[in-house]
Amino acid sequence: MYLTTPYAANVVAATIDVGDASTAERVEGFLSASGFDVSPGIVAAPAIDVQVDAPTILFARGSEQEAEVVAQYLPGVVTREADLPRAWHVAVVATTGFRPDRLVEGAEPDC
Repeated sequence: MYLTTPYAANVVAATIDVGDASTAERVEGFLSASGFDVSPGIVAAPAIDVQVDAPTILFARGSEQEAEVVAQYLPGVVTREADLPRAWHVAVVATTGFRPDRLVEGAEPDC
C-alpha cells in the first residue's frame, strides 16, 4: 500500500486557548500563514478534556501523519494523542507566551 504524507492544506488544525487570547490568536495566525486549514478556529480549553501546561500538538486517533506535518512547523513541540472532535486532525495548545514563529529556522526577531 502506498501512503502519502498529507500537505498542510489538508490538515485541519484547531488552536486551543488556555487563557491567553493574544497567544491563541498568534498561534492560529501562524498555522493559517503556514497553510493549515484553521476552520475550527480558536477553541477554549474547557471544550476538550485535556490538561497540558506547555505548548502541545494534540492529534486525533489515526491522525499521526497530520501531527507529524504540524510538528515540522513547530520543532520541539511535544505531540500526543487526544480525544478530539471528529472533524479535527490536530489541535495546538497555545499556552501563555508561546511564540511559534520563533521556532521556525530563520524567523525574524521582533524589533
